[in-house]
Amino acid sequence: MEALATLFQNSCSPDKATRKAAEEELAKAKVNPQCVLTVLQMLTQETVPLSVRQAAAVFFKNLVKVRAPHGPAATALKRDRAHARPLTRDPSF
Repeated sequence: MEALATLFQNSCSPDKATRKAAEEELAKAKVNPQCVLTVLQMLTQETVPLSVRQAAAVFFKNLVKVRAPHGPAATALKRDRAHARPLTRDPSF
């Protein structure tokens, strides 16, 4: 989990090279099914810095968005997303 936390921290770096390298590693990590569980664990641990949890939350949201279902389940997802949108600051949610 520490390696993933470091990647999330680096993905917010002002240094373009550091940020780009972290984003590339996160893109590789998201195909690992264990990655989703690790990110969820990270989100629930208050010992993880807030900036890391925020980056992890955006990462998780984007994973869910990409893997979203189609058909009737998609309709329910859109309804739930519309309900949750006011609760988040991220307008792309």
